[in-house]
Amino acid sequence: MKTFLSLFLLLLLFSCGKNSKKSEPEVFQETITHHTYLDLVNNHRLNLGLNALEYSPIIEESALWHSSDMAKGKVRFGHGGMKKRCRKLQDELRSTACGEIIARGQKTAEEVFNAWMNSPDHRRTIEDQNYTHTGLGFKEDSQGKIFWTQIFLRLP
Repeated sequence: MKTFLSLFLLLLLFSCGKNSKKSEPEVFQETITHHTYLDLVNNHRLNLGLNALEYSPIIEESALWHSSDMAKGKVRFGHGGMKKRCRKLQDELRSTACGEIIARGQKTAEEVFNAWMNSPDHRRTIEDQNYTHTGLGFKEDSQGKIFWTQIFLRLP
């Protein structure tokens, strides 16, 4: 919760600047989506007796870049570049494990969470007891389709 509050205050601070590229409602909606999604994941994990994941803005940034690149058509929908993303995050944060899940088309945090829970491979990643930190990135394309990326790390 402390991490979420820090993230919220940081987003609020940047959203209030004169040169901010995002409108306040957009930043607020992103904050709510991240909070809602993390609550869904952590409630699920805690119900299974697993550790809650800590949210990382650094991991979120990497996930957002991938979602944005997919939404802009710079990369195909998929895990292309995952090894590079993971290696960079692992080097930067001294991580010992990295995983990634992606989705497209879901409109809300609840929808993407349910889609991932209904996929055995994605569910396995969300439920992996080795992960300690996560970040979620999502971006809407020009047709209104949202691309989602969640990255997981194990940090010391």
